[in-house]
Amino acid sequence: MACAQEDQPSPGEPFHGGVFEAFLPDSEKTRKLVPRLKEAFRQGLTFTVTGTDTGARVSWDCIPHKTSIHGGKSGNGYPDSTYLTHLSEVLTANGIGEPRAKS
Repeated sequence: MACAQEDQPSPGEPFHGGVFEAFLPDSEKTRKLVPRLKEAFRQGLTFTVTGTDTGARVSWDCIPHKTSIHGGKSGNGYPDSTYLTHLSEVLTANGIGEPRAKS
């Protein structure tokens, strides 16, 4: 799933949004994903602006985030045993691979 930046009303322009909160489990697998999530943010893949100038709003883009620590997969929360694997797959599909090992 590729993120849809071309639909934004003013690509590359600053926009004031809302408050967004996401949760990640404290694990080795998560620690490996954090640099990739930061890169997705730097590339503008985490949020999108939709609508017109007067009715524009900011929302999550295609990078999946868990917005609750409860509710399970169907409630966009935990527990969800497939989340970290799915997150990695979406990041890879958007060109954000694992960082190269330092030599």
